[in-house]
Amino acid sequence: MTYSFVTKEYEQLTDFGRDAKWTSDGRRLLFQTVRELWIVDRESKERTKLYTHPTAISPYSLSNLADRSLFFATSEPEADIWVATLE
Repeated sequence: MTYSFVTKEYEQLTDFGRDAKWTSDGRRLLFQTVRELWIVDRESKERTKLYTHPTAISPYSLSNLADRSLFFATSEPEADIWVATLE
């Protein structure tokens, strides 16, 4: 949810997800569900699923590195390392 100081109104960007992080330009919001990573554009309201994990993504593990890479933890003790590039 965002708030506009100009219009004094709230705007809901998505009705699901958790652990949201803004990109540095303030235009896109990264967030996750139990098994998925998502991004939503603040202006167009378009949501895009970036990744689906077969079991679970750990809560509060989503991080955005300079708007170019993401990292997150999964529930497996032994797992591969994945790199996602934001375009």
